[in-house]
Amino acid sequence: MNPVIAVGLFDGVHLGHQSLLQEAVRIGKRLSLPVEAVTFDGLETTKKIFLLNTPSDRIRLIRSLCHIETTHLLPFVSSLKRTKGEDFFFDTLIGSYHAGHLVIGENFTFGSDRIGATELLSLCNEVGIGCTVLPLTGDGEAISSTRIRDVLMAGQIEEANKLLGHRHTLTGIVEHGRKIGRTLGFPTINQAYPQNLIPMLRGVYLTYAYVDGSVPYPAITNLGVHPTFGDGAPEVLETHLLTENLSLYGKEVTLEFLTFLRPELKFDSPNALKSQIDADMLHASDYFSLSH
Repeated sequence: MNPVIAVGLFDGVHLGHQSLLQEAVRIGKRLSLPVEAVTFDGLETTKKIFLLNTPSDRIRLIRSLCHIETTHLLPFVSSLKRTKGEDFFFDTLIGSYHAGHLVIGENFTFGSDRIGATELLSLCNEVGIGCTVLPLTGDGEAISSTRIRDVLMAGQIEEANKLLGHRHTLTGIVEHGRKIGRTLGFPTINQAYPQNLIPMLRGVYLTYAYVDGSVPYPAITNLGVHPTFGDGAPEVLETHLLTENLSLYGKEVTLEFLTFLRPELKFDSPNALKSQIDADMLHASDYFSLSH
């Protein structure tokens, strides 16, 4: 059966994207067709934007929030950059993925000639398949990934999560760090912060940590570069699990961001940093209603 295919970058899989993807699912049920999504890896290099999610997190969110099991991730390599929209339609959407109905956002363009909804509707009519064009809205208002990037970079996590319709998410492999947290009495799991993601405000966040899809562990996460130790360290996520002490090297951990606690600070000494971490831990315990 030729599937209903939703096409877009879907960066962040925000409420507008979810509305579009869920409409694709409804169309699939009405037409008794499977539903798939097509998204892109590397498009940010051409658009010169920072992303909200890694491609793997984007695919997970499409699956979990919209119940679409098949997502095609197209590498945005030079050959695809040179491909005209009509060729992409016939060679990829029809030829490779055998689309029976297409769903796109009203502002979506594709191909080196950046064709949009009007041209796509004409092409779909030419081959006799359906096409649905939708605005990206959620709760009655237009939602854009650009707006979400702005509020995230300002540390406004609750507002970002409201626009996303889910908690802002980042998944990464736990790496060996410098063991600074351990020396201060707060062991952390360390994850590199991907350079192509938005430059979130450096500082301390309250998070949930999921280990291999486990139940959420309440946690406190620092995004920063160790300014107190002053040696130009790379940006890293350091997460302290509040209720567990687990060895997680090499494991995949997903962080969900809940709120921003404070900006990154440079302290006069490790003891001063430890005192601030003690205060942060009290805030975190109150937030999660944990016993002190």
